[in-house]
Amino acid sequence: MNHRFEFDEWAKDLARGVSRREALRRLGGGLAGALLAALGLARAWGAPAPRPAKCSDYCNTLPRSQRANCNNACKQCGGHTENVCASRNSDKVVCCDAGACCTNGACTATDVLTSNTNCGACGHACEGGSTCWFGLCQSGGG
Repeated sequence: MNHRFEFDEWAKDLARGVSRREALRRLGGGLAGALLAALGLARAWGAPAPRPAKCSDYCNTLPRSQRANCNNACKQCGGHTENVCASRNSDKVVCCDAGACCTNGACTATDVLTSNTNCGACGHACEGGSTCWFGLCQSGGG
């Protein structure tokens, strides 16, 4: 019986009039939410683009001269493409240790909590004068 009372109250609330302005506001909010969901904005806008999960897919994005070395390095990394580091001016491709980032084609130890060039994740640089504070880019005084 209690459930029927709740349904009746809900139905009364639904039947109450809504102003035209409120109806348009709700419709606009719903359409905006549907548009954002359709765009798939699951990844943060400032985060670096994800690498392909499979070694072969990632290695095929590199120049032909680096692909064989890339597949070997990716196997050394246990298939984790985010640890593969391709040199910018040679055929060399290596597997970076955990906690190291590939910077300009070389593995560098990085503290992602304080590094302005790898803030929070490898490749995520703080811009516009902001500084890295506990893995987040902060502007001004933090």
